[in-house]
Amino acid sequence: MAAFIFIVFFARTIEVLLAGQILCGIPWGVFATIGISYASEIVPLQLRGYLTAIINLYWATGQFVAAGVLQGLVNTQTKYSYKIPYALQWMWVVPLFILTLFAPDSPYYLIRKGRFEDAEKSIRRLSSKRIAHTAKDRLALMIYTNSLEREHDRINNEESGGWKGYIQCFKGVNLRRTEIMCLSLAGQVLAGSTFAYSPSYFFSQAGLNSKNTYKLNLGTTGIAWSGTVCSWFLLSRFGRRTIYVTGYFFLVLFLFLIGILARPAENNSAVKWAQAAITMLWVSTYALTIGPLAFTITAETSATRIRSQSIALARNAYNIASLVSNVVEPYLLNPNEADLKGKTAFIWFATAFPTLIWCYFRLPETKDRTYEELDLLFEKKIPARQFASYDLDSDMKNKNNKL
Repeated sequence: MAAFIFIVFFARTIEVLLAGQILCGIPWGVFATIGISYASEIVPLQLRGYLTAIINLYWATGQFVAAGVLQGLVNTQTKYSYKIPYALQWMWVVPLFILTLFAPDSPYYLIRKGRFEDAEKSIRRLSSKRIAHTAKDRLALMIYTNSLEREHDRINNEESGGWKGYIQCFKGVNLRRTEIMCLSLAGQVLAGSTFAYSPSYFFSQAGLNSKNTYKLNLGTTGIAWSGTVCSWFLLSRFGRRTIYVTGYFFLVLFLFLIGILARPAENNSAVKWAQAAITMLWVSTYALTIGPLAFTITAETSATRIRSQSIALARNAYNIASLVSNVVEPYLLNPNEADLKGKTAFIWFATAFPTLIWCYFRLPETKDRTYEELDLLFEKKIPARQFASYDLDSDMKNKNNKL
């Protein structure tokens, strides 16, 4: 009888947890999509890269806090070892809810709704007093960008509102933009983030004890947080494409090295720590490069009139890749299944290397380009490696001279 009651209680607990995960997944999906879109639309060109890259910092902050809580409770044997982590998640809800209530609407959203006066007010509210006088000029550029995309829709007899916007993501030049957004964001997973970015299970299967595993996990999330902050300095000096491709190259290299060390690590504890050190290098490189830059590239590549739809598709490309990797990764490491240990890095090397090749040939440079300029570059089908050097000004002058 006692066993039956335990089974029923356990089953109901699992059902509650599953229902909670499903219910949480709905707003999480909204936040993951809207955050990128909103961040890209409320700042001037000079700050666009920083604010979109900071999204990764918020992810890293949550992971860092979670790792610290788990580290603090690793020796707790009571029920509070799982209740405290759940309870602490509530401390974010109220302040974030209040801040959201006072957040201004996106100027691009207001323009698409024809509310130009409200859009100008929103631009002024989002600007410092030093540049408030440029609000009308910035509004005019946004209206012009929106009109260009509306004209494109009219010429091609297309509609970009609501669910029809998803169809437009796969038509004409938008197909190329959707490809770039989906692969640059899914590239985070294809680079091996499930394996190296959350390495607790890998460290434990590599033979490190639980205390050292949790300490390394805390250190990993701390590196991720610091790396994202440091990435802002790279953003001011280098292009998005340069940072992303260079970072991906080193991630591929580190995965190969971790795999190479897998064999000697089976009998040598020093090699296990060497693997851990390379994993830390992987995480720091990820946090400096593709972690934050994937959000920036996704935000800057989308067309403004179908931004929410294209970002939703990109995020779902990430979610699908993440779903597959989260199912496959434990199987690869589990000693009762594949038991690959460090050789798991070779599996992710096999997905990361082709993605690196794609990055080199298909990923364009979006740094210092307005949304209007990006629209024109995609319309002209400029090759990815020429985005940074292509002179739109002279091109427009030659067009006007012909007229």
